[in-house]
Amino acid sequence: MTNDPQLKAVLFDLDGVLVDTSQLHADAWAQLARSVGAQPPADIKDRVRGISRIESLKIALGDLATRYSDQELHDLAAQKNSRYLDMIKQLTPDDLLPGVMALFDDLDSAGIKIVLCSASKNAKAVLRAVGILDCFDAIADGHSYKCGKPHPDVFWTGARMLGLTPAECVVVEDAAAGITAALDGGFVAIGMGHPELLRHAHHLIDDLTDLDADLLRQIHARFADDLEKKEQG
Repeated sequence: MTNDPQLKAVLFDLDGVLVDTSQLHADAWAQLARSVGAQPPADIKDRVRGISRIESLKIALGDLATRYSDQELHDLAAQKNSRYLDMIKQLTPDDLLPGVMALFDDLDSAGIKIVLCSASKNAKAVLRAVGILDCFDAIADGHSYKCGKPHPDVFWTGARMLGLTPAECVVVEDAAAGITAALDGGFVAIGMGHPELLRHAHHLIDDLTDLDADLLRQIHARFADDLEKKEQG
């Protein structure tokens, strides 16, 4: 099939894919919740993956969230962000998850673009702290788009920054909402981490050591033609 779309970019989520900042987020939300007398859910780390601050706050506070006005909720979210910013100051390149640099080097050698697509408004600070800010050809962060996951907006924004279509990209995500966003946006989606949460992905991996440029091209080729046909139809 000579008209098959070629893989031109890989779009990476940040938290839990490149750096385990998802644990820092969970810790900051849990600390905030306890400071106002709420008991955060035991699975808060998974439940706040890839979603907005206010929605994450409501999860952390549970039923207590209804006691606060919109302005008070925004003030509490700002308090959490302040805690989180203090935490990320301690990050170093040693906090990169396994396989990041080897995969980035391989993608660069293969001429495949590297894009960040993250809900985080602190993404650049995290990337700078762990030493990979300059590795990205484009960065779509929480300041770059309007609709949060599971809406595909962040991935559409990342692809558009490079003039690419969804069918020319692969998304790597660790959150169920992120996989849903990628699929709804017309992207090939790779789920990293919990198989039970990410079973709707096209392909599952344990971590980035499971990927290289050749395998990404194979995964992309397996699914991208059907996605492009759906987009055109």
